[in-house]
Amino acid sequence: MNLGKIVAMVRCAVQCGCWNAVKMYTPSLNPTALTRLNLSSLRHPLWVSKDKFDEFIFREVVLQGEYDQDCIRSMRGARFIIDAGAHIGLATVQFATWFPEARIVSIEPSEKNFAVLCRNAAPYPNVSVIHGALWSRNTALEIENRDSNSTGFRVREATSGTIVGVTIPEVMRRFGSAEIDLLKMDIEGTEKEIFEASTEEWLPKTRTICIELHDWLRSGCAYAFYSKIHSRRFNQYQPPPGLVDIVQFT
Repeated sequence: MNLGKIVAMVRCAVQCGCWNAVKMYTPSLNPTALTRLNLSSLRHPLWVSKDKFDEFIFREVVLQGEYDQDCIRSMRGARFIIDAGAHIGLATVQFATWFPEARIVSIEPSEKNFAVLCRNAAPYPNVSVIHGALWSRNTALEIENRDSNSTGFRVREATSGTIVGVTIPEVMRRFGSAEIDLLKMDIEGTEKEIFEASTEEWLPKTRTICIELHDWLRSGCAYAFYSKIHSRRFNQYQPPPGLVDIVQFT
């Protein structure tokens, strides 16, 4: 076990209890098998594998609290949340615990990730899941890099694609919401398509955006995002380790 894993195991023991740390970080002959964790910070058990990329997301979201920020937790009256690029649902179940009155729509293109997302989301009646991806228009998509690790899948248009590409306005219409209280986007560069397209129908109705910008994958992601929000007043937060920008409109 490397030093990073040892530190993570200790942090997990402190934050989540020793038994959960043992279950999560004890070496396994089958690292893709799911482990059931009972965390006091969540309303229901969490399922996660020991795969190094799933463990990385667990460390980032659960142990380091990437989304567990005052500017999010203090939101009042949240009713509609979109988790785009939900992976296995770690942020989703946090949002569902913090905002039990909100409808949370979790969107994930990977079949394998989606299966675990469904398992994690199932006990939360306020969570709906979509096997798909946000896109600039409603169309069929496919994963373009199937050999990627579980955190890095990218999508592209394909006439025979089995992944549903949906726009943000379509998600709002489907779930009957006129506003978005929280839009979380970790979509591996597709944010460029989203913000280069028209945003007039939904962006003025959005209160908070948590976004990971992937300019290292696709040049112009940050420009597309900031060029659309620059005319609105907002506060910006960048919690450590600095991968996510949280923009809260005022």
